[in-house]
Amino acid sequence: ELLLKKIITFEEKKIYAQNIRNNGLIDFGEFFDDILYKVDSLDIILVLIIDEYPIIHEAANTNKIDIQFISNLRGYMQNYSKMFRMIYSGASSLKYLKSQYSSNIMGVGKSIIVSFLTEEDVKQLISKPLNNKMEIEDSAFQYLMELTNGQPFLVQVILKSLVEKLN
Repeated sequence: ELLLKKIITFEEKKIYAQNIRNNGLIDFGEFFDDILYKVDSLDIILVLIIDEYPIIHEAANTNKIDIQFISNLRGYMQNYSKMFRMIYSGASSLKYLKSQYSSNIMGVGKSIIVSFLTEEDVKQLISKPLNNKMEIEDSAFQYLMELTNGQPFLVQVILKSLVEKLN
């Protein structure tokens, strides 16, 4: 995405990646500082998405990555809040991580628990994007709910498949 938005060039990407591989956190910090400077000059917001955060914390606990990485992210969130946002997601409870890492990344942002979709939410996902041009029989809808239990990704996959077949 940084390439698509022309925040960095392909050559810069290759150099940054090689330096980070060679020197780890030191070059990641320099890379991130450069990126934030460019983002600020373009008056846009950089969003860093870390999915499955337990993997990051497991890597920190087993010394595969330095715990300093997590602290650095906290610092970026605090010091560059006008131009930097982070989405930190995972299926596990944040309560455990808050107790383990309260001095690091937890406590800086806002925790939002995203649960499974309700039947009403799923009905809107079916009808709204298609301007009510598609109807689903009650038995088929109940089967969809049984299959997915309202899990957003599963609902999305099935509905996408249905729309592709209809098209």
